[in-house]
Amino acid sequence: MAVQEFSTVQAVQLATRNHGMPLEALRYPITPVGLHYLLIHFDIPAVDAVSWRLTIGGDVERPLSLSLDDLRGRDATELSSTMECAGNGRAGLDPMPASQPWVLEAVGNARWRGVPLRGMTNVKWLTAITAVDRPFDGYQQEQAYRFRLDADDEGVALTRMLPRALMVPPGIPEFLTRERIAEPGEHLLEGRAWSGQAPVAQGEVSDDGGETWQRAELAHDAGERWAWRSWTYRWSAIPGRHTLCCRTTDEAGNGQPLEPEWNVGGYANNSVQRIPVTVSSG
Repeated sequence: MAVQEFSTVQAVQLATRNHGMPLEALRYPITPVGLHYLLIHFDIPAVDAVSWRLTIGGDVERPLSLSLDDLRGRDATELSSTMECAGNGRAGLDPMPASQPWVLEAVGNARWRGVPLRGMTNVKWLTAITAVDRPFDGYQQEQAYRFRLDADDEGVALTRMLPRALMVPPGIPEFLTRERIAEPGEHLLEGRAWSGQAPVAQGEVSDDGGETWQRAELAHDAGERWAWRSWTYRWSAIPGRHTLCCRTTDEAGNGQPLEPEWNVGGYANNSVQRIPVTVSSG
């Protein structure tokens, strides 16, 4: 196992430049634009909308050079889709790999509109498209975004999102630790679940750290295939310390583990969310 160390300053720089979605925003079916998570590897370019062009070349019959107005004039597709960083949950690994220290907030659900394009991954600030007749072997595909157990492991490429359920933390937070304080009685727990493998089939909630589980109620809002699905659970909170957890299973039988599997890049940690809650005695 090889771990690249990084300083507190480096970690703060990453966390400041990139921001996650506050878990309270799980209440919204469509994540408000200003609350959607952002991950920015490089600099933000200054784009002149008048002079900007998108060139299309490579293995094509007819190369193109399109202006922004050209793109806007083409037929567009609109769909709802959940986007999640492959490193979401990285901060839950011990030791934590040296990269963006996501806890669980690197996700959002938006309505995306634009000209459809086959055979590509998500790219921001696009200026050129080169069609190739084989899988692209760039740095991100061949080296960076791979699940590797150690530095010598060739690993496997990351593909679709794993199943995950998240909940809006109940009660109120303690400032530093973010541990929750809640009143006794019934609480309506709510959250979202998704999977890139197959449609969500069920959601479950535990208040004892995953020892026992109860079925959550899935809303009839499955909607578009690539959007998350909402769930609720009525929790009867009794005084004491509790660890709330949630998990989902998709229609292909894929679920979530209780504990994460460490890997070099800190990817694909879809272990169950844990929220410590202290219920007061009233």
